Amino acid sequence: MTAFASESVQAELGFRYDPGDLYQQVIGHVLSSAEILNQPRHLRLIMAQPKNEVIVHFPVKMDDGDYKLFKGYRVQHNNILGPYKGGIRYHQDVGLDHVKALAVLMTMKSGLVRLPLGGAKGGVQVDPRAVSEDELMRLTRRFTSAIEDNIGPDHDIPAPDVGTNAQIMAWMADTYINFVPGHQRWLGQAVVTGKPLEFGGSFGREKATGQGLVFVLDEMLPELGLRFDQTTFSLIGYGNVGSWTGRLMQDRGAKLKAVMDHTGAILNERGIDALTLAQYVAFKGGVAGFADAERVLQDAGRSIHPGGSGTDDRCAARRDYELQGGCRGGQRPDDAPGPGDPGRARGHGAAGGAMQLRRRDGELY
Repeated sequence: MTAFASESVQAELGFRYDPGDLYQQVIGHVLSSAEILNQPRHLRLIMAQPKNEVIVHFPVKMDDGDYKLFKGYRVQHNNILGPYKGGIRYHQDVGLDHVKALAVLMTMKSGLVRLPLGGAKGGVQVDPRAVSEDELMRLTRRFTSAIEDNIGPDHDIPAPDVGTNAQIMAWMADTYINFVPGHQRWLGQAVVTGKPLEFGGSFGREKATGQGLVFVLDEMLPELGLRFDQTTFSLIGYGNVGSWTGRLMQDRGAKLKAVMDHTGAILNERGIDALTLAQYVAFKGGVAGFADAERVLQDAGRSIHPGGSGTDDRCAARRDYELQGGCRGGQRPDDAPGPGDPGRARGHGAAGGAMQLRRRDGELY
């Protein structure tokens, strides 16, 4: 039984088995797959743990003159194919196991598409919406200085992720430049991806993740007997990935009906214009209050309905589900993705969630 083989490797490495642990769920899939493929035990042992786990604490001067101490992470899982590669996430719930799981997935993704890159992930425990732009800049520069010995164009290349963007990558690169000799200053442009165009970034990078999801749908929908102009869809999150997904699907004829983000949820059965909503969110910071849709709420009977007041607990639970990596240990199966949900979130389907989907006769994509 592959699950037993997975637990055997984890036990040998000192894991305390916890079915709700996100990292154990993800690495369990990897080890089970390696067992099915008859990979040697030493390879499974190597893959079971990251090569390096870096945790840093660094002070940041806030706008009021006081200092706060922040915790940051950089996990380097594997670099057998090339330099470590993976995003930097800014979120208040970032933790070590969370970052480790995402680093594993980066190793898998690089290998599956045959890129000469390894897998890594990083993050800082901070709500980027709760700090000013100046504080965010100082935080980024202090974090970069704390991990500068562990990143570099030939060693580990960060990128944007949840809560970070091209501006933050520019601050990271600019800070890194100050730690290399003068004749190597050009390395600053190569230490991160997702930079602004003015700083050596790539055309199309901003929409790349959303574009990739739509490419998946290009292949998936015909197998389901569907066309874009026959489909309606909803989105969880309307930042860079969500808004580009909405715009690109709308261009193909699909209709956006509902959106959730950190500010709430909105619905318009006749359709929401994805471009207009993107412009609104860029100005307001979230979908709440968008005039061309109704606010979505939930009553005690778990039915979703427009209008009224209060907060949407199911929306909050679903957002947490997306960020943390899917149904965990069988929790909240009603909120798990069903058929036709491609899942743009990294770590979208954990082991417990997969079992729940099978019990519901759902298909995994």
